[in-house]
Amino acid sequence: MNWVFQDKGIINHYKEKLHFGTQPIRVLHHMNLFMFQNTHPNFIDELIAAFDKHGFSKTVNIGYGETAIQHTPFLRNADKAIFLDETFLSYLWCISHSLYTIYIQTVNYPTINKLVGYTKYPISQEKIDKAYQLFDYAKSLIKIFDKWDIDTQPNPEKYLAEDRDFVEQPNIFYTEAMKFILCHEYIHAIRHIDKIMQDSMNNHIILNMKRRQTLKQ
Repeated sequence: MNWVFQDKGIINHYKEKLHFGTQPIRVLHHMNLFMFQNTHPNFIDELIAAFDKHGFSKTVNIGYGETAIQHTPFLRNADKAIFLDETFLSYLWCISHSLYTIYIQTVNYPTINKLVGYTKYPISQEKIDKAYQLFDYAKSLIKIFDKWDIDTQPNPEKYLAEDRDFVEQPNIFYTEAMKFILCHEYIHAIRHIDKIMQDSMNNHIILNMKRRQTLKQ
């Protein structure tokens, strides 16, 4: 945990025996589950009841691999298991970082500097440029896969301690977004899927195909 107090040099979170996957988003998989399991103080008890009463799967499945986005998050009818795609998770983090950084650097910091009458927060054109580049990289993952360069592009796995706010703040937005997604699928599992199964075996598949098609457009 020395990285918590580190203020200079490279922070590298990757641990071979702990982190699974091929993309740098792998270092946040455990945090996604932690945030989901702690959605509210009594959510663990609710989850246990969902396992027993609703047949909700105890596993969250991630499809690993260096491919373009294969699917958006979905719930499988047969066993009420949530499925995620590693590249989609990378896409979501990149978007979170880009929007945060562009807002801070082009709106928030300039506004504060103007109000106080001096440059309290220096503006970094390099950070702005990299944020736009990462946004473009995220969009490209919808159709093709290129390796996420952790030495030149912002990412949650390896970064300079001096720039940690522009990684660790987006980490929070990303894990909150993932908590929302997981809760969304969880609600399908305990309230909707049984009815869908009665109406049509394939309704949720059609729904998720529509999501995927919308994403690719």
